[in-house]
Amino acid sequence: MLSYESVKCFVSVLVCILIENKSGAVLQGDGAMAAMNSTHELAASSHHVVARSSRAYPTDTDSRHSSFYGNVYAVYAGGVSQMLCYFRVPRLPQVFNKTKHQDVFLWCGVEPGGHDVGVLQPVLMYGPDCNSQNGIGYPSDRNYSLNPYWYFSAQYVFPHYMTKNCCVCETGPVFKASPGDLLISRMQFVRESSTWLVSMLNTMTGDLSILVVAHPYMNNTLHWKSYSFHFLSFVDVETYDISNIGEEMPLDSKWTVSVKLRDLKGKTIQLVDGNWKYHVWPHKQPVVNCTAERCTFDLQAS
Repeated sequence: MLSYESVKCFVSVLVCILIENKSGAVLQGDGAMAAMNSTHELAASSHHVVARSSRAYPTDTDSRHSSFYGNVYAVYAGGVSQMLCYFRVPRLPQVFNKTKHQDVFLWCGVEPGGHDVGVLQPVLMYGPDCNSQNGIGYPSDRNYSLNPYWYFSAQYVFPHYMTKNCCVCETGPVFKASPGDLLISRMQFVRESSTWLVSMLNTMTGDLSILVVAHPYMNNTLHWKSYSFHFLSFVDVETYDISNIGEEMPLDSKWTVSVKLRDLKGKTIQLVDGNWKYHVWPHKQPVVNCTAERCTFDLQAS
């Protein structure tokens, strides 16, 4: 039986395939796919021992949503069995608001269309998050406000099954990340076991967060094969309690995410500019632009 540490050690050996080349370009070839495929196969074979925790979302969810700054994302609608994203960790905001504790969440994710069963999403986080744990992130790290940082984990966030109230947070292990680190985010459906595998890998450190989602709502009486496979695939910048964009948002005016999607037959989806739809509330000007397989966000746009 494989432990989470065994899976992590395996991927650490393969991480050399994934790292950037000397020019700083992201390697996105067959080697990277092979490494991630092997890792996910190992995780699938030992899904009952892959680290996972469950926490209810903070009780002040409603108040945080009422102070919502904005949600900027691009979305592709269609049948998807895999979403793979590559991006670098942006620079830190200049200020962590010690009163409001702003949130910045950067993520790619998939959501089953027509069913409110939540979002499968490896997330890069700054500020408070329901998946902060083991002394990493806010509020688990009591000194976070003195020395804030990025951290990440593979997540499944969904409404309560019976009440539909927001939200339950499931997560894999949580790790710190540094500006400039190259992250690979992946969501893959394994049809044989009707299971979603969610992961995020830091190619600079080898830190790997994996979450196995075998059932919608984590309810073992429900099965993914019973749900629609018309998915929404997001590339998202989600923020809360931002008072001063220049100081409290990451300093990158160009933050780029490379995206690869596979259809239900496992074939690469050839994305074109027109596949992407934008949601940029409450902005009055474009702050995201997607060209085929790449989306660029202006994190300093007002």
